[in-house]
Amino acid sequence: MAKTIRMMCMMQEHGLSKQEILQLEQHSKALYKKYFGDAYKIMPVWIVIPRGQAYLAAKPSTTTTVTIAVEDGLSDDIRHAYMAEFCRMWMGITQCHINEIIFNAPDQSVSENFINAQLERINPRIRKFTMLLMLIKLFKSKLTRGYFSMSMNMNQ
Repeated sequence: MAKTIRMMCMMQEHGLSKQEILQLEQHSKALYKKYFGDAYKIMPVWIVIPRGQAYLAAKPSTTTTVTIAVEDGLSDDIRHAYMAEFCRMWMGITQCHINEIIFNAPDQSVSENFINAQLERINPRIRKFTMLLMLIKLFKSKLTRGYFSMSMNMNQ
């Protein structure tokens, strides 16, 4: 069975159309498979930053940040080629400027440690309940929008 790799995308509210999101998901999956084979399955999750909550150079940001983990110890030659092709693909679909896509491809162990550290920030007494609510929101968005998404503000 393929190992699931999260593709975390932080985007501005209304920054991408549904069609762009679905195209980006499809092309991201194909590109990951091209570089890393069938042993992995990408699961895109879109974290929506509400309008007015992200700024760059004192102006509302239009930047999207994408993080997809790669195998630990991957050579820089392969990592950099993948990252460059990913950014070209993204700019081709969205027509965004080169400075509007931030792409991270950390080692899987680094990515997992970061996610675990973020979960540790949630009060242990309500952590399971909070995670359940997040999963419900993700599945609800998949049914209504066609892709997994949730607000950066967990209470929305």
